[in-house]
Amino acid sequence: MFIDPHVHCRDGNQSYKETIKHALSVAYRVGMSAIANIGNGDPVVSNEEDLNFYLDKVEKANSPVDFFQWMGITSDPKQIEEAVRMWYEYPQVIGFKMFAGHSVGNLGIIERKKQRLVFEVLTKNDYKGVLMTHCEKEDYIEKEFDPKNPISHCRNRPAIAEITSASDILGDALESGYRGRIHIAHTSCPETVEMRHRHPLKDKISVGVGPQHILMDDQLMYGGQGIFRKKNPPLRNMNRVMSMEDLLIKDNIDIYESDHAPHARKEKENPPYLSGFPQLPIFPLFLKFLKSKLSDKQIKKLTFERTKEIFSPKLDKVKPRPDVSLDNLEELIKEVPALRKEYEYDAWEGVL
Repeated sequence: MFIDPHVHCRDGNQSYKETIKHALSVAYRVGMSAIANIGNGDPVVSNEEDLNFYLDKVEKANSPVDFFQWMGITSDPKQIEEAVRMWYEYPQVIGFKMFAGHSVGNLGIIERKKQRLVFEVLTKNDYKGVLMTHCEKEDYIEKEFDPKNPISHCRNRPAIAEITSASDILGDALESGYRGRIHIAHTSCPETVEMRHRHPLKDKISVGVGPQHILMDDQLMYGGQGIFRKKNPPLRNMNRVMSMEDLLIKDNIDIYESDHAPHARKEKENPPYLSGFPQLPIFPLFLKFLKSKLSDKQIKKLTFERTKEIFSPKLDKVKPRPDVSLDNLEELIKEVPALRKEYEYDAWEGVL
């Protein structure tokens, strides 16, 4: 009865990290009805040929979990126009992902004028779907990471990078007359959430949060596990984590999204020290945490109902699984230890 709209299934030239078939298998075992794959893999999902490359793998996986695909967006008007066509023609294309700053992959659109151009072209082509945004403004990001001091990553990508980037994006959407929705992915700062609720376009803006920004704080970057907890946006200080939890409890955060993003262990411990880690396996444990804070009605809204609403009409046909409910959560939790072992490392060790 759950939907995860933010999963990095990798595959292709990154199949040593994760595959669509395996991600769907894990998603099924943690109770998911549907997942949506982010398009910044290798190959990047920015054209029809590469879209079909991944959709062919979905068909071969033959999973009961519904699969949707985010198209990677660039600042090339022709690519954007073609992406809009595919959104209309392919039911599996849930929307577009824009990286308003470099993260992992080569889809970063860091110049403000190019970000504005994306909205202008989408508006010109009457796009009314969802643009998911990774908000981290490049001007505030430091490149040097000290692997012996992993918390340096949190300092290198400060909260102001997310907050300012979100402000830029929402401003561009308003000025361009953009008629679609904006989804701010993996929100890590309460200021970003509060900005959304004050904005003139608030009814067309949504924010998502992953478990890492509710249950992890930057002090977990110390010690041997810190290198595995490197993620974009990074873990925040305890004050921000507690504020995010409070916003979640008060229904000010729209949806859950895991940002499941596996890398090989060697890529975490050695250059390029990639950001991201497996998240799907611990979902049942996060549900257990949610049950201690929220009503079942709130949890269903956060993990299914609101997600369907935001990404309508693409998710309209996704149905709750009859074999999964919050009442049989212990059955899902039994799967977790084995699922965690299917990845080379566990960033959640000692946390959940």
